Amino acid sequence: MKPALLFVLMFFLACASSRSDKSEKLDAPLRLKVETAEKSASEEPIQVLGKCSQPISEEMRSQLEASGATIHTVTGDIFTATGTARQIRELARHDYVIQLALSVERKY
Repeated sequence: MKPALLFVLMFFLACASSRSDKSEKLDAPLRLKVETAEKSASEEPIQVLGKCSQPISEEMRSQLEASGATIHTVTGDIFTATGTARQIRELARHDYVIQLALSVERKY
């Protein structure tokens, strides 16, 4: 009986850890900004820096743009984009997008 219970417990833990919204790809500042924007129904554009698991092809760029976000710069496996909270979540749903970070302007 114990092995079956252990299997069921492991199954539920695995299901719970595989979030469909892919929010684990967002760094903490971006996750907070997106959640705040969603709560206030804000359409304010959010600037992000994204990293992919491979160099970004034209097809991948087109798929990223289809999320509704504006893709600005693409260099190798890195891209910059601007989009609403909903569009940022759509970017994160792509399997090849491995990380999204809030873009911040550095002043020196």
